[in-house]
Amino acid sequence: MRMAPPADPTDLSPDAWIDPAAARDSVRAAGDETGRLPAPVPPAAGSTAYLVRVHPLGDGAGSPHPVGPLPVVIGRGEAAEVHTPDQSVSRRHARVGLGPDGRYHVFDLGSSNGTYVNEARVTHAALADGDTVRVGRVVYRFLTAGNPEAAYHREAARAAGEDPLTGLLNRRAFDAVLARELAAAARAGRPTALLLFDVDRFKDVNDGLGHPAGDHTLREVVRRVRAELRGGDVFARSGGDEFAVLLPGADAAAGKGVAEVVRRAVGGRPFGFGGARYAVTVSVGVAACGAGESVAPADLVRRADERLYAAKAGGRDRAE
Repeated sequence: MRMAPPADPTDLSPDAWIDPAAARDSVRAAGDETGRLPAPVPPAAGSTAYLVRVHPLGDGAGSPHPVGPLPVVIGRGEAAEVHTPDQSVSRRHARVGLGPDGRYHVFDLGSSNGTYVNEARVTHAALADGDTVRVGRVVYRFLTAGNPEAAYHREAARAAGEDPLTGLLNRRAFDAVLARELAAAARAGRPTALLLFDVDRFKDVNDGLGHPAGDHTLREVVRRVRAELRGGDVFARSGGDEFAVLLPGADAAAGKGVAEVVRRAVGGRPFGFGGARYAVTVSVGVAACGAGESVAPADLVRRADERLYAAKAGGRDRAE
C-alpha cells in the first residue's frame, strides 16, 4: 500500500521510502508548486548515481547499477532492482535513494546480516561519492555521475553487454534485463511479451555469398526490425542468427501483432550485397505472461522457443 508523504518534508525515515511514488511525493513536498527543492539542490532530472559491485569478484563484478531520483532495493529477491543471489544478503536488504535534502541515503530494511557504510554498521546513512556499502558479504562502491570511475564502469559494462556486429545487447545482458523486467511486471501487474526469431536458412547466405554477406544480412535485419520497435522495447542478439525482442506492457495479442510486423519488415523486400539480390525471411515465436502472472525468465524463453520451433516446422516465414 502506498503511504502518504511525511508531514515533515525533510523526514528521511524508511517509512518515507515505502515505494517510489511516496519518495517522489516527499521530494516534491519539500519544494514549491513546480516541485523544485530548496538548497541543497538535488541532481537534475535524469542524472544518476551508481552502485558498483567490488566484492566478491566474478560474474557481475564491476557492473554499475544506476540509482536515480527514485529509490532502489538491494537484495536477494528477484524483485530487487539491485539483485544479488548471495545467501548472506536478505531478500530485501537495503534501500538506496535520493532524499529531499538532495543527498543519496541508504536504509537497512531489517536485514539479517546488516548494512555497513565504510565498514560501520548503520540503519540509515547519507552517502558520499566513493563510499562503500556492504550488504552481508557483498560490497558496492557508491559513485556519483560525475566521478570518472563511474564513466569507466559504464563504458566497460556497455562493452561487455554489447554484441560487436550489430550493436545490440548480447545474450548475457539481455538475460539480466529480462529477469528485471519480469520482476517489475509482476509487481506492477502488467503483461510482458517475448519474441524469439531467427533468419530462415541463414547458412545458405553464408555458403552462397560468403560470410561478409552474412554479416551484412544480419545488420540489415537488425536495422529493419529496430525501425519497427518502440523506444521501450528491448532488442538483443541471442546468438548466431537468433534474436530476441522484449515488449514490456504487451499481452499475447499485441506480441503476435508485433511479430507479424517484424516478419513483414524483414521479408517484404529483397536484400542486396555485392551486386547480388536475395530474399531473406524470419520465423518468429511469441510467448507472453499476463497481467499479474509471475513467470520465471527461463520458462518464458522456453515457451517462446517452442513457438519458434512450431513456426519453423510450419514452413518458415511465419509467426506463431
